Amino acid sequence: MIHVWKDERDKPNFEITGQDRGRNILYGHRIDDPKTKVVRVGIAVPTPNKQYLKIQCGKEVYEQEAHSPVLNYYRRVIEVLGGISPIISASFKLRKQDNTLDANDYIPMPTTSSSSIETNSLYGYTSAVNLDTNGIAVGTGNTAWTLDDYKPEILISQGTAAGKLVYSATPSPIISYTGGVWTVLGRRVFDNFNADANTITVKEVVQFAPYFRTSTPATFIYIDERTVLVTQKDIPYKSGAVFTYTRTLTPTSDLTSNGNAILLAHAFYVNNYDAGSVYGAGHRCLKGDTGTVYSASSIYGRWVSYTGSTTYFTEDSNLNGCCAGYGNTDVDPTDYTLGTKYTVGTGEHQLSHNDQNTPSAIYDAGTKTFTVTQSRTLTNSYAGNQVVREIGIVGDFRIISSGTPQRVLVARTVLDSPYVTLAQNESIAIIYDFTMTHP
Repeated sequence: MIHVWKDERDKPNFEITGQDRGRNILYGHRIDDPKTKVVRVGIAVPTPNKQYLKIQCGKEVYEQEAHSPVLNYYRRVIEVLGGISPIISASFKLRKQDNTLDANDYIPMPTTSSSSIETNSLYGYTSAVNLDTNGIAVGTGNTAWTLDDYKPEILISQGTAAGKLVYSATPSPIISYTGGVWTVLGRRVFDNFNADANTITVKEVVQFAPYFRTSTPATFIYIDERTVLVTQKDIPYKSGAVFTYTRTLTPTSDLTSNGNAILLAHAFYVNNYDAGSVYGAGHRCLKGDTGTVYSASSIYGRWVSYTGSTTYFTEDSNLNGCCAGYGNTDVDPTDYTLGTKYTVGTGEHQLSHNDQNTPSAIYDAGTKTFTVTQSRTLTNSYAGNQVVREIGIVGDFRIISSGTPQRVLVARTVLDSPYVTLAQNESIAIIYDFTMTHP
């Protein structure tokens, strides 16, 4: 999706002097401070492609397009990539199954404890046997899907009592990358041994996701998706049915391989593991800004509340947050640092780095769009001109639960020639808008 801003959106503070519509970049300067030049980059975070649900009962196979994820899905994905805590806006808080908003102010982690997804194997919407609160679950409700759904309408509980189904353990997901598209298959078997010895009819399917919060350690179970079956499916007594979700996601060139790997991990609830420590397109490893590749990892946003810090928070440093450089090598999926980054200081090839600004988070219910804005101002205190040819944004991400946060380049943008020239005492305001829209 191409996101283009209207000029009115940024007035009165930002006068647009140029734009690259194809790459969602705006150039301009602040009206209240002409010495501050502005570069604003829009990153449209990809949403899943069409998803499909297949149900096989005996020799009968039924397939339909799955309905879209619900608001909880969009909230948590944009929180992680946008680098914010949900305390910043009620619109970004996850809705629990009792219809209350999660009051916790920490970025949610897709796991059931402080241990990583990799070590406790709870990833890919998987679940243990006889458990109807994780992974794929089924129900008898047939009220039409809405974006605001927060629970199955009528859950079919686990067990062998009347009206219940036996929930199998779910295997790890099957993950593949072909033709520039990620595909994740999740499966679960449901067996009917209910005490009434009758047929049970499934009318809705949900995907449960557990999330762990660290300020008050606890696990909450949310739904990410709900599908109402076009044709309800019967599971006869002493029969079983296999439910398979097929989900696909197309990476975006607006993000580095790091950014796309983080997106995949949280979009499809899988860990970031590639045998052989390979980084780049089609791989799920992260690569820190020092060049270290993390080959077995679970990706969490920084484990601190919004009060005082976010994933992109930084203090007078070029290590985290929005940054600038003077290299202009073409953007490549394998980028993990800027080509040539400006360091902190007042000399040549140095810029004064202000703190990362407090991010903003907005949900437009009309367009069903979440927007997180991260920004920062850098100033040239050197006596001569300095040219900004590239910008980027670096985040602090915990690679595993017990590890120290690592710096990860999420996005790199090479600017249009003749670039942005800063005379002495001129500044550049770098703005990144992360948007996610329900299609």
